[in-house]
Amino acid sequence: MPPSVVWSSSLSPFTRRDVSQLQPSLFAAKTQWQNPNDILTYLMIIGGDIVQCAIAQLAGGPPLIFGISLAPVAFSFGWVAYAFNAIVSAVGDRHLMPPPDFSITVINVKSGYARTNQSWVLGRLLRDYRRPREHQHHHGLAISFFRVSATTTPCSPARDWVYWSGVAAIVLQLGISVIPGAIWGNWMVLIITAGGTLLALAGSALPQWQREKWAARRIGNNQREVACLTSGNGSHSAMVIISDGIGVKLEDLAAGREVHGWAAKVTLYASFVLAGLWIVHLITVKSLAEDAWYSLLVGAIGMLQNALAAGARRSPEAMGFHLEDVGVAYDPKVFKALVKAEEIESQTGLCLLPIFFPGGLHKHEEAWRDERLAQYAKEKAENALGEEKVLLSETDRTTILTPTKTTEKFHEMSEDEGTETVGHDSTEAAEKVKVGPERSEKGSPERSEEGSPERSDIADRKIVNDAAAEVPKKAPDRIEDYTWREKRMASYAEATLVNPIATIPPADQQNSPATPAVDDLKAL
Repeated sequence: MPPSVVWSSSLSPFTRRDVSQLQPSLFAAKTQWQNPNDILTYLMIIGGDIVQCAIAQLAGGPPLIFGISLAPVAFSFGWVAYAFNAIVSAVGDRHLMPPPDFSITVINVKSGYARTNQSWVLGRLLRDYRRPREHQHHHGLAISFFRVSATTTPCSPARDWVYWSGVAAIVLQLGISVIPGAIWGNWMVLIITAGGTLLALAGSALPQWQREKWAARRIGNNQREVACLTSGNGSHSAMVIISDGIGVKLEDLAAGREVHGWAAKVTLYASFVLAGLWIVHLITVKSLAEDAWYSLLVGAIGMLQNALAAGARRSPEAMGFHLEDVGVAYDPKVFKALVKAEEIESQTGLCLLPIFFPGGLHKHEEAWRDERLAQYAKEKAENALGEEKVLLSETDRTTILTPTKTTEKFHEMSEDEGTETVGHDSTEAAEKVKVGPERSEKGSPERSEEGSPERSDIADRKIVNDAAAEVPKKAPDRIEDYTWREKRMASYAEATLVNPIATIPPADQQNSPATPAVDDLKAL
């Protein structure tokens, strides 16, 4: 029989402890499971970013009580952390809305200017957009066109299941907190729940939420804005929103403007007050000696509602964009989809070409682009010339000039020679000058052949039309550049008809075939 080995009790790792030594740990675990008030204090300081996104989803609705808009965000464990994050935002960048969590680009279709989105709600609008079922493929591009509804109030979110889930969660929390008070007379759970709910509603009712969420200029009655939302090259969908005299400018919304004025001041002071009250609430939760499971259940319901509200996909109406479907331009080939989009709304395909084809186009694609640019340039030129012809065809030919020293001198000369000054247009900061010797109040006779020759209306119109109708050989990169040049040339042509310094040549040059002003005009 082998000799027995005597193990030292002090060196053995398997030393058996006395049961009495384990009783404190077992008692602590039993106590914690019976009344988990310690874990409540830890849960109250996590999840602040979830609360912020939940408020951003539900804030900005129509006023409910005393002109205040309430967001039904339930009381949860993350409100204490969010309260201190709100102080940092109010003192620093002054933004309550979270940064966009979905990167998109907002393009003004008419100007072609692309802006990186800084609006959380615009990013969610494109993120939550679902293409029609017949176009839900893994390839190609679907461009959906929408028109802002004129029958609903803009920037007024509709109430969907996310909104009513917040209301239901608040009612359920208050109902659960009543149970320990009704059975055992412990009303502290109800006090904690009701206090947390009031603080949560107060934090979501700050006026800056609505002002910052819709920080954009309104579109005038006679204005038309067309904006395109896309996540960039490689995406399979894009949205084009047409606003005819209603809604807000999406370009302004994408800029993420900072809120100033009384709303920002109220937010600054209220953030400090709410943070202090949340600390008081946290201390009260820590002092809860019994029935902590009810408070834990109340907080869990609130956290679940916050998570659902923060990440849920919502319809455009629920986010405040009331849109009417216009049509969809889809094709497995991206360029063909842009061509189809151009047929639905002009300049849409052109403004998306640099986004989806940053490396350049094929020859036939470039030919299509140049043809469309030239067509739009011609249409703009014809519209501008039509307006000029209307002005020149009036009985008293009227020309709009910017008031300068030259025109002031001309007025003095006109008074001496009998030419009448019509007036001054304050809206456009311009002067309207009537030209013609037959309108002289003094009744001065018409100028003779030896003097400055009087130009006929036909010759005047021909000069204006020839100067303003000059279309460049090559289509410009931007249609607005051509429009600006065309308008400037038309204004120069009109100036030659009215400005006597430019139109009346010296005596020794009156018989020349062309005046210097016309030569300068043709040089343009």
